[in-house]
Amino acid sequence: SSFTEAMADKALEAFKNKYYVKNSTTGYDSLGGGFWGIAEVMEAMLDGYETTGKSIYRDMFQNTYKDFIARNGDYWSNNDFNDDIAWAVLDSVRAYLLFGDQSYLDIAKKNWDFMYKRGTEGRTDGMIRWSHENGRGDGTLSCINGPATVGACYLAIATGDDSYYTKAKRVFDAWRNSSLYVREGEDAGHVWDSAGNAWRSTYNQGTFLGAAIMLYEKYGTQQYYDDACNVMANTVKNLCYNNILKEENTNSGDLSGMRGILMRYMRKFIVDFNKGEYLSFFKDNARVAWMNSNSKGIMQCAWQGKASEDATWDSFAAYNAISLMANMPTYADSLQRDAYSNIEAEDLDYCKGLISENSGGTSGGRSLGGVKNGNYAAYYILVRQVRQNLHLNIQKVLKKKMQKEHWNLGLEAQQDHLLQRQALKIQEHGRTGRK
Repeated sequence: SSFTEAMADKALEAFKNKYYVKNSTTGYDSLGGGFWGIAEVMEAMLDGYETTGKSIYRDMFQNTYKDFIARNGDYWSNNDFNDDIAWAVLDSVRAYLLFGDQSYLDIAKKNWDFMYKRGTEGRTDGMIRWSHENGRGDGTLSCINGPATVGACYLAIATGDDSYYTKAKRVFDAWRNSSLYVREGEDAGHVWDSAGNAWRSTYNQGTFLGAAIMLYEKYGTQQYYDDACNVMANTVKNLCYNNILKEENTNSGDLSGMRGILMRYMRKFIVDFNKGEYLSFFKDNARVAWMNSNSKGIMQCAWQGKASEDATWDSFAAYNAISLMANMPTYADSLQRDAYSNIEAEDLDYCKGLISENSGGTSGGRSLGGVKNGNYAAYYILVRQVRQNLHLNIQKVLKKKMQKEHWNLGLEAQQDHLLQRQALKIQEHGRTGRK
């Protein structure tokens, strides 16, 4: 049977019931402790909010974030691992973009700036040092360059400061041109863990994919588009069996939370690039994960196997399947929406600031609340090219409409990453426009 939104909601509720508990020390309800692991769990809550508008995701994120800050402070210079800082930055800058609280951006900016300065001092290769812990050396790994690049892209969007894009491009170009990435041949799209270590992980494949997408959407460079396509194809070919993800397979340690990273960037690739041929990945994996949950609805990292009844693992292992379901591109059979067909309000692709609530209206489904200046719901629709200059005509119409209605085309437009990359241009490669 098909995986449904009701199943996703039930799985999320089970996850919340087990893992969302009060920290007696800080007084906040939270999904767990630690640093980079809980940062990943939090980002999956942001994914779920951004793709559904449901308040349950927002509330769990915001309270867990408060607990995180109460435990770790808001300046993380005492953390020797630059990738840890990059992940917490991603939570912070994305929270700013979704909820508008300036404190999120202030935290993101000061920590990314510190991390980048510390991590690039003395380096000449353009990449970022992984760790400053004694005995770790000054080398770089894929695990730092990926989230740091994505974080810089989001900071550029949030601040309107293109120097962050410049830094993101510098890091990514050095990374993809190094021995850590296979650029050509049958294995193109394989992201290595480190020099001499060809381990292919959901973590590194995912962050490379996300970085390539965001840089392509900024610069339009064909190389970035090709890189994204190659990484996606390589990931499905090598990390799946019969379309079901087979790596990673543990409920403890760092590897237990890596699958969830890949999910958000696979969704971004499918939705932003209109790659419906990969939609079956989400549908097949979500169905299998749901079938393999235990009697309380809890799933494990390796969702291709049955979850045990005792479920002794923490939220870091359990969140992976939640990330999979939160990032479901669509429950429909196809990504395509005809511009002349009805689109239900809740069937959005991205949102900011709105809350999706059960509706008492005659149409059923849900309604969107919390509407105020700067908030939006975005719906991708199919735009058919009737003649060669159709794209240009659409651009002109949209631009005139924005000017007539006094839409803000300054900093807010730069902050609104959907508006920036979709509303003012209908891009090539068969991608959809924005309604």
